[in-house]
Amino acid sequence: LRDDALVDIPVFEARSLAVQLPAPGNLRVRLARSARNWTFESPIQTRADKNAVELTLNRIRELRVASFRDIPDARATGLDNPALRLTVEGNQRRVILLLGAPVSTEPPPGASFAETELFAKLEDRAAVFTVKVEDALLDNLRNAQSELRDRRLLDFEPTRLTAISLRSPGQPEVALQRLETGAWQVHAREGDAVPLPQAADASIVARLVTQLGQLRAETFHSDAPFPADLEQWGFNRPEREVTLTLSPESGVNVPTAAAPTLTLQLGVTGSEQGKPFTYARLAGAQFVYRVPADILTELPVVARHYRERTLRALPPGARITGLKLTRLADSTTVFARDLAAGQTW
Repeated sequence: LRDDALVDIPVFEARSLAVQLPAPGNLRVRLARSARNWTFESPIQTRADKNAVELTLNRIRELRVASFRDIPDARATGLDNPALRLTVEGNQRRVILLLGAPVSTEPPPGASFAETELFAKLEDRAAVFTVKVEDALLDNLRNAQSELRDRRLLDFEPTRLTAISLRSPGQPEVALQRLETGAWQVHAREGDAVPLPQAADASIVARLVTQLGQLRAETFHSDAPFPADLEQWGFNRPEREVTLTLSPESGVNVPTAAAPTLTLQLGVTGSEQGKPFTYARLAGAQFVYRVPADILTELPVVARHYRERTLRALPPGARITGLKLTRLADSTTVFARDLAAGQTW
């Protein structure tokens, strides 16, 4: 008749998740729910992957007691120095689950997926029991600082984008600007001379925005780089520098001069096991990531690359009724044809 449920706090109610590893490291990772997302509060302060965090919370909530045990020697359970200490906080309540040593080093018979049976207990109760935990969940919890971290470098809403500028050493800055109509225009800035803007290709700009929004870190290279490291990785003269200008959030009154911006910097390119990568970071942030090197080819600093390809768009309902081709060298007519009424091409 004993209840086999352990963490009864539903995901939508959870306000924080803390994972503490054993001594001597005693690393403690704590995440908290913010207005829109989940964020790390320790050991670093950065964005968390909302989906990964809530999936982990859901898998913790699904844990059930496998068996209750009467252990004469508490040291055999490993709960005096637990392998993992999980704390889930909800609305004015919290659950602390301690996971100790494996019950056996042998794989569980008949398991359809990799799992480990561990001794466990709730901190505020004396009962010792065992619980079967998927190895994938254990890995996520032991490496929560990286596994639950948001790998997206740029967190922005595409609908709030008002301008994009691209810079590269030795090349004129390319500026893309969104008009009130929703169309984009492009021009190159070189010194004080600013040529007239030209219409930008909507599909090319859309691809650029998509590539920036989907740019994800392959690895979290360094969370506390030294100035010499930043110079070595190319951030004193980045290969690309992309600045996104955003409109203020709805309901926030911000002067135009103070419009929020995000600046992505891409440093030198390296290779590991034959796979090229590029160092990346956000200006003003300390974290350095490794991203796929092909992002550089998606960000050409050439104004003509973004120009509208369509020479002229016919108005809606227009129909071509005549065609004439003229050779400019001698002004001779190569072909001429006018459709009669009701005739088609």
